[in-house]
Amino acid sequence: LRTLPLHPSQVILIDNEQEFKISLEICYNYEFLKQILSYSCDVIALEPDWFVKKVKEMHESALKKYL
Repeated sequence: LRTLPLHPSQVILIDNEQEFKISLEICYNYEFLKQILSYSCDVIALEPDWFVKKVKEMHESALKKYL
């Protein structure tokens, strides 16, 4: 994400050895959700709450397929 930003609005908020945090201003679409999910356990969505919930639901749904 440092070298290939997700979106032109991407702003790096924190960049150190423990954490890399960005901010984006986008209009939600399914393609963006899929892109975030493609990072699997390497990315954590922090806000907005409804997006965090959607990402969590998608991960839980995928996990159920392996149980």
